[in-house]
Amino acid sequence: MPTAREWFEDFTSEEFNWSGDVYVEFWFARMRVHLDKLPPGDYSPVDGPPVDRQFEILDAIIQYRADFMTTLERALFRYYQESAYGEALIVSGGVDITDRAAPELHSPAEIWKLIRAPRISIPRLEDDSHDVLFLVIMNCTWNMEHGVCVVVRNWEIADDEVGQIGEFYDVFRR
Repeated sequence: MPTAREWFEDFTSEEFNWSGDVYVEFWFARMRVHLDKLPPGDYSPVDGPPVDRQFEILDAIIQYRADFMTTLERALFRYYQESAYGEALIVSGGVDITDRAAPELHSPAEIWKLIRAPRISIPRLEDDSHDVLFLVIMNCTWNMEHGVCVVVRNWEIADDEVGQIGEFYDVFRR
C-alpha cells in the first residue's frame, strides 16, 4: 500500500490546502483528503509542502484497520437525533421536503442514506502537542448549506465535536 508521501505526489495545490484521493482502509474506498495550508488560528496560507505531522496522520489513516465506521455512524446518528431530526422545517423550491431530508431513523446504520461526499481534512500541526488527528467533513440532506463535521481525536469522537461545518474553526486551539 502506498505511503502518504507517495499518495501526495498526485495531490493538487489549492488556495487553502493540498487535495487528492487516497485509498482509506476503514472506508474500503478512495476518499478525498485535504492537507490544510492554514496553521491553527491563522487565515494566511503557508507556502511550501505539508508538515511532517500531516503525513504521519495521513499514514495512520491509511493504515488503520479497526472498525472506525461504527464509531463514526454512532456519533453522526446521535448528533442527528439530538440536533437535526424534528428540529427544523426544510424547504426546497417552496416545497416542504422535511420528511425526505430529515426522516425518522431507527438505527445508526441508516444515517448513511443522508450523507454525501465524505472527505478528510488534516490540520497543519507542527508538533505532537495536539491530539487532533483529523476531521471528517460531509454533505448531509438535513443541512445542505453547511453540512456536518466530525472531529476525530485518537480514533474517538466526543459528543461536542460533531456539528455543522464552520463550528470547529478554533478546535485546534483547545
